[in-house]
Amino acid sequence: FISVLLSVPVIQTKLANYATQKINEDFNTDISIEKIDLSFLGNVQLKGVEIRDHHQDTLIFVKKLSTSILNAKKVLESQVNLGSISLDGGYVYMKTYPGEKDDTMAVFIDGFDDGSPKDSLAPKFMLKSSNVYVNGLNYKLVDYNRKDPILFSAANVGGNLQDMLVYGPDFSSKIRGLYFRDNRGLEVTSLTTDFSYSKTAMHFVNTTLQTRESEIKANIDFSYKREDLIDFNNKIAV
Repeated sequence: FISVLLSVPVIQTKLANYATQKINEDFNTDISIEKIDLSFLGNVQLKGVEIRDHHQDTLIFVKKLSTSILNAKKVLESQVNLGSISLDGGYVYMKTYPGEKDDTMAVFIDGFDDGSPKDSLAPKFMLKSSNVYVNGLNYKLVDYNRKDPILFSAANVGGNLQDMLVYGPDFSSKIRGLYFRDNRGLEVTSLTTDFSYSKTAMHFVNTTLQTRESEIKANIDFSYKREDLIDFNNKIAV
């Protein structure tokens, strides 16, 4: 009976609303899920997952996120361990609006920063996944303060993010076999790196970038003041 009840569209919609209500209230975010599909085998698909930015425009949209029921239950906790998940279709549009210095992703991530120092015992928001399998995503980085606003875009992004961790405003992941085609026509067949991001630095450790005609291996470190990212090319220190 419960399985039949959970298959009713109106019930699935209410589950989707309930799943995001607590996170939105706790962190002042704007996250919505169109529908939750539950299977008899314990799998769950979140369909139409959308995160809106501080201007109520779409920051992230995922057509389908697949995980298990046990992992999905942890979405309501402030420390979320999603285990292994897959993301199919959708897009990430990071924008800097006219007159603003921070892009929409930076503003969104700041919502999880309670201001306490890294060594503080105060609990921070944490989201982690052992494996994130990505397929068919599109990405754009746009700055509306510039004459040519599209700084970078990538189409048909796929690959694997291992040991992904969002801890407060910090992000890290072992990126494996990422592939995409950028807005200049460059086709990256494989990008592998141990990546980390904070408000003051980005690190690309043990990086291998492959195209059809070239291969680059390097360790890359960027240091910056977060507000200077709007003028990345001129102010970044490598």
